[in-house]
Amino acid sequence: MISQTSEYKDEKAMEAERNEPARVPWFGIRHVMTILLHTYLICNFLTRSTMSLAIVAMTDSNASSNPDIPTYTWNNTGVLLSAFYWSYVILQPFSGYIFIHIGFKWVVLGVMLMNIIPFMLIPAAVFRFGSTGLIVCRIVQGLFQGFCYPAIHHALGLWVPENERSLLCMIARAGNKVGYIIAMLSTGFISASWWGWPAVFYILGTISLIWCLFWAVLASDSPADHAIIKEVERDYIEKSLKTREKEDIRSVPFRAILTSLPFWAIAVANAGISWNSTLTENAIPTYLGSALGFDISSNGAVTASPSVVQLLINIPVALLGDYCVSRGHLSLWTWRRLAQAVGCYVPALLLIWLGFLSQEQRVLAVVLLNLNAIGAVEIFGSLVNHVDLSPRYAGVLLSIENTLAQVIAMFAPMLLDLATDLTDIVMWRWIFVSLSVIAVITGTFFILFGKAEIQWWNSKNTKDED
Repeated sequence: MISQTSEYKDEKAMEAERNEPARVPWFGIRHVMTILLHTYLICNFLTRSTMSLAIVAMTDSNASSNPDIPTYTWNNTGVLLSAFYWSYVILQPFSGYIFIHIGFKWVVLGVMLMNIIPFMLIPAAVFRFGSTGLIVCRIVQGLFQGFCYPAIHHALGLWVPENERSLLCMIARAGNKVGYIIAMLSTGFISASWWGWPAVFYILGTISLIWCLFWAVLASDSPADHAIIKEVERDYIEKSLKTREKEDIRSVPFRAILTSLPFWAIAVANAGISWNSTLTENAIPTYLGSALGFDISSNGAVTASPSVVQLLINIPVALLGDYCVSRGHLSLWTWRRLAQAVGCYVPALLLIWLGFLSQEQRVLAVVLLNLNAIGAVEIFGSLVNHVDLSPRYAGVLLSIENTLAQVIAMFAPMLLDLATDLTDIVMWRWIFVSLSVIAVITGTFFILFGKAEIQWWNSKNTKDED
């Protein structure tokens, strides 16, 4: 009797083992792809943001310890810095179509190489053709970096399971801040060394080329195409995402979207954010060097420090916001408005204060620049509001408003060309005041006219009258 019972239990255990699903690896190919996307953003920002500080070294004969490093006298700094953005939006609207019909992996590799090559050619182009050579190289870079953020979102949509999306998306998107920090620190250090500013382009370009090798070996278009992914992980990802219906671009309600006030609240707010962030990213190194007298090495460290603060701020704020909304302490829309208000009003006051400092108050200026990083919480306001309005067409909303925002923002660095004397602290005061006014106006527009509820045109039954 005991033997029969034992045999029965063994059969039940074997049956349960056969029916138990295999355990998904805690670290798998989906995490490898997330790391590749994270480092992809790092490399893009190494080759994008470097110029804002490198141009200071390129125009300062005392920047390098090597007197043989060439320097130039340019009076069109704003044009040189904005040239990248002239072409940035040209291919961006078509990138998703290109990924689908040509192939995601090899397109990303190709556009990355087309970004790295002109970046590494900048020293030679400047030596041979002056500022015109620099402008051409930056235009080519901007053209192919337009694929960057669409590539990130395209890959996350294919690789990140629903229940891991917050963590993995945060890791992938953090590459822009990490890349900016590395770009500022390394550019300042290398430019001040015996190697001088030309080495910046060779060293950072080589690092990006090494990334291309890892991408070519480890990346793939989708989980189904990956050569070494385990079946259990592939099934886990595909089963998690298969409930998402494929969208037919012909059914997108463009007229409804473009006549939606909540959508334009996002567009206006994010245009203001893009303008201010683009101008700040390109102008702060010049402000620190010309107006406050920082040397090139310390300039890079000070410029990078606000990005470190932003990374430190966003993690606890994200956890706090999710906690308050999930527990019912705040509605989603209240949280969106609160994040937007803090992210635009507080930096606006700090920038006005910054504009009234003198060169003798350098330490306070650095403190204010780091406190200004509180503006990063806008990521929990208008920068993520697309999904609140329309989960189905969030990508479409992003592509439309981001293209508009970048078209406007590409003119921001040209504001520096209006200045007759970059060492004049009064001139910088007007720049900082203008940034504050734009932040308040665009942020308030979102707070007044935005929403955080699904719009009627999100329904799959909505027909596009266009």
